[in-house]
Amino acid sequence: MRLNYRIILAASLLLLLAGLWGLPKLEAERGYETETVGLADLRVETGRGELLCVWEEEENTYSLFLPSYATLDGVQWKMGSDWRLLLGGEWVEDGARLISIEPERTYLAALYNAGGRMLEEGKLTVYQSSGLPAIHVTTRSGSMELVHADKENSENGYMRILSEEGKEVYAGKFDRLKGRGNTSWDAEKKSYLLELETGAGLLGMDPGKRWVLSANYYDGAYVRNAVGYDLARSAGLAFIPDSRFADLYIDGIYYGLYQLTERVETGAGRVEIGNGYLLELDYPERAMLEDFVVYLDNAQPVVIHHPRRVTEEEMAFLEGWFVRMQEALYGANDGKPEGAKEIFSYLDKESFAAMYLMEEVFMDLDMGVTSWYLYMEEDGENLMHSGPVWDLDNTMGRGGYGRRDVLLSDELDLSTNQMGRWYARLCGNEEFREQVYQVWENRLYPALCDVQEEIDGWMRGLGRSIRMDQVRWPGPRSVFMPEAETEEN
Repeated sequence: MRLNYRIILAASLLLLLAGLWGLPKLEAERGYETETVGLADLRVETGRGELLCVWEEEENTYSLFLPSYATLDGVQWKMGSDWRLLLGGEWVEDGARLISIEPERTYLAALYNAGGRMLEEGKLTVYQSSGLPAIHVTTRSGSMELVHADKENSENGYMRILSEEGKEVYAGKFDRLKGRGNTSWDAEKKSYLLELETGAGLLGMDPGKRWVLSANYYDGAYVRNAVGYDLARSAGLAFIPDSRFADLYIDGIYYGLYQLTERVETGAGRVEIGNGYLLELDYPERAMLEDFVVYLDNAQPVVIHHPRRVTEEEMAFLEGWFVRMQEALYGANDGKPEGAKEIFSYLDKESFAAMYLMEEVFMDLDMGVTSWYLYMEEDGENLMHSGPVWDLDNTMGRGGYGRRDVLLSDELDLSTNQMGRWYARLCGNEEFREQVYQVWENRLYPALCDVQEEIDGWMRGLGRSIRMDQVRWPGPRSVFMPEAETEEN
């Protein structure tokens, strides 16, 4: 009997140890308790088929960013049957809806496994946009790690755009999602170039294959580009990019408030110049990386964006054109301003007058330095036009120009800024001055009278998304106005 008792006791102990040893293995297999399980692993389903991730702001502090169309009684938690969430003192299980959640209120949250063990606790706040469409991008790899590793890396994938009411207004594949920008690429919140598999009109804009997702990270007001584009159209400048604001989600992660914008390029719906030229003044250190560049007499580079391949004859034509244009600009009569009377057989007077006014009103830090475009249409006249405008985040108070009693062209470094030299010369031309007055009185000034109302309208419509974007991307946005709040911008 004693021997049997000992055998039974030993067998029982072995079974108990085996069971204890198997518990953690079973939990690991089920995904209950691994190093990656926590509040950041929670997902919600919006009711339109999109899974959104909870975002970790900082340790133990989390946010959930909902698009405009999401209704709290339609959004469901997706956490699997093995997890339970204690949120604001109430238990939440898989499939439960957010109906009792109050937006922008912070709740205490704790995640438990099926065995009742707490995996993580922290704070969770739910934010919701209002009145904006949502762009949902799904990359093939499921991550932006490759794209963010190098600006030239790209991903392909699939994109859906849902209106603010939740109606699908676009769905299709894209061939490339890659980084874009120069200084802006160094920002935490990045801009992207999106190339669709098939050209399409997005959010009511003209059809196109290549689009820009502008982060507007350095613009604390978010709307400088939008306001600038509208004023440029009013001033009479052609081929101004169309754009729409939207909330961007990539692989279920909220990336912020973005401006979906037509790309400055040639082709239908863009700068329609046929076999003409699209040029950009840019920094020398950037231009040196380009294939086709014309250098002006002060060594300032002009990058040729179109045509994509430039023949020797085309390069010689452009180089000769700039020489002849400047001879006309600085021409006869001992260099007096009247000597520029033939200049308008080279420069389109109306577009240069409109751009001059735009730069004076905007006090553009990049004027004639970078992102400053010129184009020549295929019409046999070889007339250079100013525009289109692009990249206006360094304008309207955000920059180094503080004096309003000095003309912008007088504040520029004329030894390096060819555009400043051209405008300083053109301002001495009576015909040019008369054109400036006409554009001002008939076009730009009437638009400026309504611009504050337009800005206020933008800010009202974007208010909630701006709040979400600032939570997602905290910290100073500008070397010029690092501490400025949205209202000051």
